[in-house]
Amino acid sequence: MDSKEININAEPAEKHRNRREWVKNIIIVFLLIMLVLTFFSNTIMNYSLPEVSVARISRNKVSKAYSLDLLVEANKKYTVTADENREIKRVAVRKGQEIKEGQTLFYLEEPGESTEAKTLQDSIDLEKAAYEKSLITASPDNFALAQAVEVARDKLNQAIDAKNNAPSEPSEDPEQKKNDLAQKAVLQSDLNNITEQKYELLSSDTASKLSNELGAYEKANSELETAKKELKDAEDKCAGYNAAIQAAGAENGTKTMERSIETQKLQIAQKKADLAAAAEETVKNELAKEIATLELNLKYAEEDLKAVTEALTNLEKAKTLKAEKETAVTQKENAVKDSEKALEKKVAEVSAEINAKIASLGGGVSSYDEGPSSYIGSDPLMSSSTDYDANIRAAQYELDAAINALEQKRKTDSVTDAQTQVDLDAQKKKIDKLEEQLAKLLEKQTENEIKSPVDGVVEMISFTSGQSFAVGEELMILNLSADGFTSTATVTAEQAKAVKKGTEARVDSDDDVKVTVKNITKNKNDSSKFDLTFTVEGDVVADQHIKAELGETASQFDKVVPKNAVKQDSSGKYVYAVRSKSTPLGNRYLAEKISVTVVAEDDTQCAVSGDFGDSADYIITASSKPFSPGDQVRFTQE
Repeated sequence: MDSKEININAEPAEKHRNRREWVKNIIIVFLLIMLVLTFFSNTIMNYSLPEVSVARISRNKVSKAYSLDLLVEANKKYTVTADENREIKRVAVRKGQEIKEGQTLFYLEEPGESTEAKTLQDSIDLEKAAYEKSLITASPDNFALAQAVEVARDKLNQAIDAKNNAPSEPSEDPEQKKNDLAQKAVLQSDLNNITEQKYELLSSDTASKLSNELGAYEKANSELETAKKELKDAEDKCAGYNAAIQAAGAENGTKTMERSIETQKLQIAQKKADLAAAAEETVKNELAKEIATLELNLKYAEEDLKAVTEALTNLEKAKTLKAEKETAVTQKENAVKDSEKALEKKVAEVSAEINAKIASLGGGVSSYDEGPSSYIGSDPLMSSSTDYDANIRAAQYELDAAINALEQKRKTDSVTDAQTQVDLDAQKKKIDKLEEQLAKLLEKQTENEIKSPVDGVVEMISFTSGQSFAVGEELMILNLSADGFTSTATVTAEQAKAVKKGTEARVDSDDDVKVTVKNITKNKNDSSKFDLTFTVEGDVVADQHIKAELGETASQFDKVVPKNAVKQDSSGKYVYAVRSKSTPLGNRYLAEKISVTVVAEDDTQCAVSGDFGDSADYIITASSKPFSPGDQVRFTQE
């Protein structure tokens, strides 16, 4: 009985002890959880904070200057035109050469050797032959006189043939020897200049033979330089877009920015719902301010996203363009090699030709140095030459006399047929008219050179050796250096704002050249761009390329931040700085709004002034979610 009582009393005590163990375990677990939460609260809280990208405030230079590649052009041009019909024997200048007033531009064929003179002379000869034949046919009773005309004609033809077929003998004239020496000196100089690749010092004859290959080589080099410049521009564009993308922290795309924008939109929607449900006016006003701030931040975030998206798109285009320009540079380099080989081949041919000419002139130096006395005692028969022109003149006189005698006989002949005489007179008048035209032409063609009436630089040559030109044709265009030079360039509207009429451009490494903005006009083809016209002064020539720089020069500033870090609201421009705050659990980072004034800016950065204090070293450039001044933030994990 007692035993049963003990067991009954023991059961409640056991239950009570178990309940106390259970409560103790719960308390221990709770304390452990609280301890873990206490120690890891910083890490847990960080995952809920806005993640921000920052940039250090730096001391740097800010510049809005931009470079231009200008092509110098003459203000005025002079066109050399033909005032007669002639044939060019030799061109005395080359493209790009600077010439003086009175300098010879073209050497012309002798007056009697021109195509027009030869055509007239051939017509006269044909008409005379026809007239002589008609005269003889119409005089059957004057056989002796007619026969004399035929004999005189044969003598004249023989004299002309003798001159045309005469062998060319070397002249023993000392003056000719002197000319040969001068020619040899020019040829030897050309040979030396070719060897040393001083093509600009070649004589006009030799230069004209190399002009095609040399021009192709120079053109290929010029195109290569242009291609390299275009490649450099493409590389600069890629670098610029990459910098903008990196500044926005969008190297891996825009998803983070897009998620941030979606989060901001949700916050705005929630705030608007809270505003609609709010009853107190104070709460409504506070919510309205928060909504305005959130909407402004959303606007900036969307603008940043748009800018980064455009930068990413433009970067891909720039990369494609860069690849194309790299291919173009390779092609131009191959073209330079090909043109160089062609030039070397042509140089070898011309050099061989010059050597042959020098050899053909013989020992001109020793012969000329002996002087004219070396010819004393030489055979006069060997030194004399046939006077072919005198023989032709004598034969022509004899023919004219025979024709005149026959004409006079016919006029006194009573049986002369009137109609036949009229025909003969008509033929004679035609011959006289043609001879008069030839005489006038030869009288007009007294000058065998065309000289420059002005100082200038040769821009274009329209005719080459052996070509004929007519009255009024354009022979050459000269750039008039005395009237100054000009140049033009197309720039963006933003670049045009940085200059005005009279602004002087900075010329790279050339203090002798002055480039000044003369006029600013809208581009006719693109209304968003402007055309700048410059006056160019100093030591320049037409078609010369010069590099000039416009815009504000770079200045040093103490506080320079990325351009996308500067925001603006109704109170003005501001930035968010990051300040650190020490706590027992570590550093906390707080966002602080600082009003700033933009002192200077370029495409990627701004120089600002404001109350930054001593501890604001970093500026927020992007955030994963909206935040307000004083909010705690965390840095992007890199």
